[in-house]
Amino acid sequence: MAVAGGLGIITALHYLTSPELATAHNIYRRLYYLPIVGAAFAGGLRGGLLAAVAAAAVYTPHAFFMHHHLDPAPTAEKLSELLLFFGVGGLAGALVDRERALRWREQGQRLAQLEAEARAERLAGLVHLARGLAHELRNPLGGLQGAVEIAAEAVPPGDPRRGMARLALAETARLNRVLEEFQDFARPRAPDPRPFEPGDVLRHTAEVLAPEARERGLALRVRPGQAPRVLADPEQVTQVLVNLVKNALQATPHGGWVELEASPAGESVRLRVSDTGPGVPAALGDSIYDPYVTGREGGSGLGLAISAMLVRQNHGRLGHAARPGGGAVFSIELPCATGGPA
Repeated sequence: MAVAGGLGIITALHYLTSPELATAHNIYRRLYYLPIVGAAFAGGLRGGLLAAVAAAAVYTPHAFFMHHHLDPAPTAEKLSELLLFFGVGGLAGALVDRERALRWREQGQRLAQLEAEARAERLAGLVHLARGLAHELRNPLGGLQGAVEIAAEAVPPGDPRRGMARLALAETARLNRVLEEFQDFARPRAPDPRPFEPGDVLRHTAEVLAPEARERGLALRVRPGQAPRVLADPEQVTQVLVNLVKNALQATPHGGWVELEASPAGESVRLRVSDTGPGVPAALGDSIYDPYVTGREGGSGLGLAISAMLVRQNHGRLGHAARPGGGAVFSIELPCATGGPA
């Protein structure tokens, strides 16, 4: 409404002012920029261009066709003014749209950061409550496992109870692994950040897991790219990558592939693990990084929780998305180190 009112007032001044007052018409013609810029601030590129069209439409008759009341400026000057209407409207609108897009992106990043901080607080509370429980369970579980082993040795080979003893041993071993994983999660080692080449860590991870990939009939590829050096704890980053690649290998069907790559991402380095598996169930969302939440049958639900914690204490971010064409992509963003590209 204000834009239309401004255009109407300026046009009325043109039409009501004598053509002999050339200076006044020059001023009025340039006043059109005010509603054009105002429309750009209100409606972005679309608003700026629409206001430029409206200004050109109401000014053109006075500029070229009303011979009894013609703008006294030279024709070339009036034509250039019309072009400037569109140039100013388009440029101001594009800048406004760009600023709005940046603001929305910053707000999205801020919300993601707040969600991550809230999740970290919830995890800290869980760790505090469960750490004592894990300590109390560890010693009795070790004694129980030893007792089952002794009892199993006393059962004759053909006795059906021997199968039950093996089952009990397997279950106590599984419980022991869960407790070990939880202790890794509850009492992480403090990071030792130092610069390293991301390609070296990717290649080492691929070498470690290459036998498992071959056994599963999968291709394991590495694309180190031209990423800068990373400032983080290389052992902890390797631990995260090994966990992500293992998950990808276990989720990807025979004949598929898993790929590791590194790329620059502003002031960070992005490490990605992509696969051709079924992807992460959409219903899980970011809860997949919470302890004991898993989308894989037989998983403990602690691997991604530990990975997220290690990435966070190295001042990075861990996230995931669906891969176009099927599969999942897990991304680790870590701060760059000074010293140029890898």
